[in-house]
Amino acid sequence: MEVSADLTAGRQLAFLVAADRLKGVLRQTSLCDGSRRENSAEHSWHLALAAVVLAEHAEASVDLARVVRMVLVHDLVEIDAGDTFASDAIETALPTLWPVVLDIVEQNCALGHIRPESAAGPPAPGGGVAR
Repeated sequence: MEVSADLTAGRQLAFLVAADRLKGVLRQTSLCDGSRRENSAEHSWHLALAAVVLAEHAEASVDLARVVRMVLVHDLVEIDAGDTFASDAIETALPTLWPVVLDIVEQNCALGHIRPESAAGPPAPGGGVAR
């Protein structure tokens, strides 16, 4: 079954509208000038810009286009989960966040934006995959 261009465009626009909600997610960190807290959309954009600007320092085998795609979607989970610090207890956050992460990965796979290497389960504390 072939997906019509209109249906594909509609899904793409729906994704962009959903991703726009990142602008309303305040992060726990401030801007460099300390004037206010950064939002997640600004963070993702700045990280993508840093990847492009610093690309000349990466190994030749690094796929810059893939890196940019990854940093642009890496915080989409924050639309539903909010911003969390890495120091937050992973044992507490992961069971709640994992279904949200899987849902976002599935949505992006359906749109062809990303290809997950594995969606077997959340990382277990200390490494490996939790079953």
